[in-house]
Amino acid sequence: MNKERLEFGLAMGRHSTATLHDLTRLLRYGATYHRLQETACERMLTDKERKQEVRTEEAIEKLCASFGASVEFQGDPRGCTVKIQVSDGYTNDWGKTGICVPTA
Repeated sequence: MNKERLEFGLAMGRHSTATLHDLTRLLRYGATYHRLQETACERMLTDKERKQEVRTEEAIEKLCASFGASVEFQGDPRGCTVKIQVSDGYTNDWGKTGICVPTA
């Protein structure tokens, strides 16, 4: 487990009611979303990729709602593309908007 994933797990454990299963799913969805944003920066997404992007966003939103959080999506893959906004307002990103979901 790398440092970013460990920090993500600790932050979410302290500031949300997400389960380990929820966090595992967020990491997987976050990696998919990040990959799609990288592709979108290189070229236009295909219809299939656009549908996958929408499905991924919906899955993340639904998962976050299940433990009382919301999500902010960023299209620039040079930074964090998925940030979880927890009810106590804790953030770990420079813009102070949420907890970054690592993608590596």
